[in-house]
Amino acid sequence: MARVLVVAQCQDAKKWEQGFVTHAELFRSMGATAPVNYGQEGNWVAVMLDVKDVDTYNRILSSKATADAMAVDGVLRETVKMFVLDKQLAV
Repeated sequence: MARVLVVAQCQDAKKWEQGFVTHAELFRSMGATAPVNYGQEGNWVAVMLDVKDVDTYNRILSSKATADAMAVDGVLRETVKMFVLDKQLAV
């Protein structure tokens, strides 16, 4: 299991959220386990999720289906950044 964080800019955060919440099946195909956490700040959005396999996640993140979903949601694809959160700091 791996934890992944994706950040991106979108054209309109409200429109993005309306579309984003309809993509549960796409996230399941990526190997996501519930829940998928997300938040917004201005026109920046962030999504954090646990996935079964990072390679599978990356393959589907790069797919036409994901690109189409992002386009409908108004994601500025060139701003998408993905991080694998594979380190921890004990506090």
